Amino acid sequence: MHLFLLSSLLASSASWAAQRPVGVVAAGARSLPAFRMAVPSPSKPVDSMSLSPSSSLLNAEAPPRVNRLTRASLAHSLARTKSARTTSSPRMVAPPPSKPFEPMFLSAPSNSAPALAWEVHKFGGASLATAELYVQCAELLVSESMRPCAESGACAPTMAIVSARGGVTDKLINIVETSKKDLDEANRLLEVVASEQIEVAKAIASSEAAAEVARLIKADVRSISSALQAFALLKSVPAAALEVVSGYGEVWSAITMESYLSSQGHPATWLDARDVLIVQTTGEGGLGDKGSTNVMGTDPLWAPSEVKLAEWFNEEARKPLRDIDLASKAPIIIVTGFVASTADGVPTTLKRSGSDYSATIFARLMKVQ
Repeated sequence: MHLFLLSSLLASSASWAAQRPVGVVAAGARSLPAFRMAVPSPSKPVDSMSLSPSSSLLNAEAPPRVNRLTRASLAHSLARTKSARTTSSPRMVAPPPSKPFEPMFLSAPSNSAPALAWEVHKFGGASLATAELYVQCAELLVSESMRPCAESGACAPTMAIVSARGGVTDKLINIVETSKKDLDEANRLLEVVASEQIEVAKAIASSEAAAEVARLIKADVRSISSALQAFALLKSVPAAALEVVSGYGEVWSAITMESYLSSQGHPATWLDARDVLIVQTTGEGGLGDKGSTNVMGTDPLWAPSEVKLAEWFNEEARKPLRDIDLASKAPIIIVTGFVASTADGVPTTLKRSGSDYSATIFARLMKVQ
């Protein structure tokens, strides 16, 4: 029975998208620019981040630029007020997708209008340790998305990769280890961690949005608790199962930030990276050491990831996002860091401290220069 429960947890995680609703995105008059999902050749260096130098998939190219926003930079960045807008930007239209392996997502300019580039940001766990910091980071994203309006007359489509709230990943790993010797204590600790995340959502989001966050987290708790029972029976934890459980912190963090943005009327949604980011694990597996920058053995599979990302954008649920009027606001997508899936659909991770790697991968997928 317990082995069945563990298998069910792994299977259910692979079909996450079918179980999770998408945040409401405001509609507008002008659509977003086009991006062809071929792998780009970035020219600018990453800020405070790097890809694995030995990865054969990188082809010795410089990684794309990512804004890694830390707690220390939040106050200064938020102090800038750049919200001037114009309404003279040319109209964009959305042509149909082209070749199967060169999918188009969002929309393409049908005239000489310049395409607007996506901005990709990254928030670490220390920047998301409290409810107040979630608000600061979210407002910073809004500010950054509005910044280009004064120069180009259009806001910048914005993506943010988030880590788990400070300390949550360590707590989830400890809960898994505790379950092998004390199941009741493990479940108690799990309830505490989940309740803390729910309280953050209650503090920053509308009552309706916070209730939805609570519902989703409580459903996750039931799934994790079933896995803990299997661990207690086996007195061991399969490496794949540990990776599944440890990745819930990023999911909870993403839905929490999205709940605040949507509550404030911003066009926001969240993306579970396990639905689109496909990786190949060639190393020994496992989570690796905390603080390590070694991501060797976990390589993104660009072609299937590009296709899945394009499919995600082209789903009917994302039509309001594609139709946003960039003269007044831009879409903000909150993406789970750290987590991914294998080609077989098995949930996995980019190993400890892998959220920075997630940000670099998504920057490349989004053709950030």
